Amino acid sequence: MPPDPSHADYVYRSLKGDILSGRYPPGSVPNIQHVADEIGFSISPVRDAMERLVGERLLLTRSNGGFQLPPISGASLRDLYLWHSYLTRGAIRSAPALHASLLAREIAATNPEDNHAIVAVTARFFLELSAGAASEEHLAAIRSAGERLTLPRLAERRLRDRKPELERLIILSISGSKIALKEAISVYHRRRLRHMSEILLALQSL
Repeated sequence: MPPDPSHADYVYRSLKGDILSGRYPPGSVPNIQHVADEIGFSISPVRDAMERLVGERLLLTRSNGGFQLPPISGASLRDLYLWHSYLTRGAIRSAPALHASLLAREIAATNPEDNHAIVAVTARFFLELSAGAASEEHLAAIRSAGERLTLPRLAERRLRDRKPELERLIILSISGSKIALKEAISVYHRRRLRHMSEILLALQSL
């Protein structure tokens, strides 16, 4: 009998939340039985949720039938930053200026020492920035790349001034100056490429 849809969705959201919170570090192998015991459901909906997360590239299947978080190497992280930069700059071409007074206030109120809060507001900024993209496929790709960058963004905690960096980006996004915003997005990602060794080191301690 297939899992109850409401149960399957709950397990999926719970497991995805754990992955995106950094509970499972890159390359780790979640134990299906342990996950099922913690969530309080049988193995079947947990396995279904993991298969769904494979489709979102947040998990990989293993040859033994288990699942694993994707390992993050220098090459894969570089590709992901460049891909996210390309996608977001492409979305800017067709997206209107961002009306983001609420988001601006949220960023202003965010504690710069609260790593998870900075990561959450960063994800929201890029999604709202890209929401006006002409293509739903484009927006879905940006959402996927952003989710896959969640753990690296948590590891960016060693980078200083992430909050002022976001505040500058949001000012540009509201201004409607697409050329300046696209260059700022490039600078944002190039900064992370310069600090990849530090980010990769921090990923090991998540």
